[in-house]
Amino acid sequence: MRKRALLGLSCLLAACGGGGSSGGGWLTFSPSQLQGVTYEGEPALNLQLRAISSRTISEQLYVGVVLDGTVFSSVMTQPVSDRELDAQLTVMAILPVGVNQGNLEVRICRDDPTVCEQPYDGSPWHVPYQIEVRSSAGLSTAVQNGDFSAGATGWGAWANQGSMSASVTGGVLKATITSAGPDASSMGISYGGGINVESGKAYRLSFDAKADSSRTMVAMVTENGRDLNGNGFPYDDYIIPGPIPSLTTTMTSYHYDFAAPITNRDAGVVFYLGGSSANVYLDNVSVTELPPS
Repeated sequence: MRKRALLGLSCLLAACGGGGSSGGGWLTFSPSQLQGVTYEGEPALNLQLRAISSRTISEQLYVGVVLDGTVFSSVMTQPVSDRELDAQLTVMAILPVGVNQGNLEVRICRDDPTVCEQPYDGSPWHVPYQIEVRSSAGLSTAVQNGDFSAGATGWGAWANQGSMSASVTGGVLKATITSAGPDASSMGISYGGGINVESGKAYRLSFDAKADSSRTMVAMVTENGRDLNGNGFPYDDYIIPGPIPSLTTTMTSYHYDFAAPITNRDAGVVFYLGGSSANVYLDNVSVTELPPS
């Protein structure tokens, strides 16, 4: 069953200079194929689709999308600029395990897009989607390779600002920071996910850490790249306020308790390490469920 949903009764583009290609190629989409992964028992997954225009349009136009009503439940839009429009599409919370795929139809019309008797040049466009629903059977809170016995498998170093690298020696991960960046979120070490947490249940994040000299870092269990709460940001932290352990040159054990605000079958762990050039060492990272109080 397919249904029409309004992306927004607004002009997609104001007169903004430029030009553009002829035909439907003047409007492109990012990503070119909408893809997502969700699990049984999770809340609705939210995906972002951006429409990008290379053409100047001064007349009033209306934008709409035809949803697959068996896969997507709603859509919201927000203009990014005169040439760009973001759409947040909500995946149905109850889908069968397996791959759900098809096409979204995007319309730009001079009239109501639910009718679209006056389509604009190139309309409609078709954006393919593929939503994979994975079984939740057998999932656990275990952090695989939390003791780094398999090297850095499952872990990664990243830097938005500054630079760093990671290596494992003797079962301890070393984050070597060559340029610190302005604040903690400038860079970090991340675990790639697979931690199963359920809404309202209590959990404990534990780890051992030290540094070459005294410094702080931020330790988090996170949403891990999938927007499950619908706020448009796919990396929300699940420990609030975030723990900021003060590291010394002695390897020390830390633990922080939290209640999962939402069910996430694929949560991750992040250590934010920016703001200091002191190298950090990590070991014995784990997430465990706590007994009911």
